[in-house]
This record gives sequence, structure tokens and C-alpha cells, in this order.
Amino acid sequence: LLHKTPSSFEPSTTVTPSSNTKTRWIVLLLSSVIIMSTTYCIDNPAALHDQLEAHFAEKLTATSYEYYYNLLYTTYSSPNILLPIFNGLLIDKLGVSTMIIILTVILTAGQFLFAFAAATLNTNLMLLARFVYGIGGESVGVALLVLIGKWFRG
Repeated sequence: LLHKTPSSFEPSTTVTPSSNTKTRWIVLLLSSVIIMSTTYCIDNPAALHDQLEAHFAEKLTATSYEYYYNLLYTTYSSPNILLPIFNGLLIDKLGVSTMIIILTVILTAGQFLFAFAAATLNTNLMLLARFVYGIGGESVGVALLVLIGKWFRG
């Protein structure tokens, strides 16, 4: 977490983490929105359990649905066993802002893929989408903690 050469997405020399209180609050607000959105999408299948079961009623039996439903959380959690460690190293190498953008794109792609898969009743694609979402899920939290630590020292 040592200071790296700022990329085009890092705070510039005119707006440093400690120079502008208004900018610091915007960084904190946007970080909170990303975390809230990530958590919402992680728990979205739980809120839609009954609706998804009805949606997949023609394709899956109740037992099969529960199996796939639980696999949605397993496939999300699987990449999060080790990836936050490796992504932490990438945060140090590429910079926190660059990694937040990369991880947010991965999260967005995973969630769009999940919505498409659910709309087309493709359970295997839903599992793949949750795995893709899981690649960025917890790692974006690590990156945001680093970002907040840089902007709110002292």
C-alpha cells in the first residue's frame, strides 16, 4: 500500500486526498454507493426466491430449484476464497482507482449476465454470471478500503 505513481484516475496534484473536504465527502459517498450496490446484488436472489421459483417452475422441480438456488451463493463465494489476496497485490501494482474501475466493470458484467440468464431461463449461465460477479465482489470492498484509507488519513 505504498505510494505509487498516480495514474490518470488517481487524485491529481491539485486535488490531493487531504486538500479538499468536499471532494473527500464525494469519495466517501461514491464508495458507500458501490458497497451498497454490491451488497444489494449479492443478496438479490434471496429477496427474489419465491419469484425466481415461480419463474423457473416449468423448467425445474422444487428440489432442483433449491439446489440451483443454493449454488448461486456457492458460485459467488468460490472465487472469494483467494481472489481478494491476489487482487490486493494488483491494487498495489496497478493502483487503487484502476482496480476499482476494473472490478466494478466485472461486477456490472456479472450482474447483467445474471439478469439475461434469468430472463432466458438459463440456469448454467446464471451460475457462470454469479461466478463472474464473485470475481469482483469482495475484492472491490478491499479496494474501497484502500481508497478510503488514502483519502481519510489523520
